[in-house]
Amino acid sequence: MMVLFRTALILLGLGLGVWIYKDLGHSLPGNIEWDQILFILSGASLALYLVSLLSIVLFKNFVDFSKKGRCTRCGKRVKKGELYCDFHKGEVQAEYLSRRRGEE
Repeated sequence: MMVLFRTALILLGLGLGVWIYKDLGHSLPGNIEWDQILFILSGASLALYLVSLLSIVLFKNFVDFSKKGRCTRCGKRVKKGELYCDFHKGEVQAEYLSRRRGEE
């Protein structure tokens, strides 16, 4: 995902660099329509950026969906409405009680 984002930024940087170079009055080599190349570069960078953004959003939703019903410490399946498995529930209760005894 980050490769797509990085590639989009590189293409955008190249497009801006060519545009600024041409805008300063320098002539570019060859008989190439640079306006078309700039249009293609900007379109490709926009498409890659949108694809990477969409994949990040979809991946985050998938991770959030798959983590429901699992222990927050070890990832084992737990009963509906529970945060911890039986083992870690005991650990959390013991930690809470030891902290509470330390405060009193």
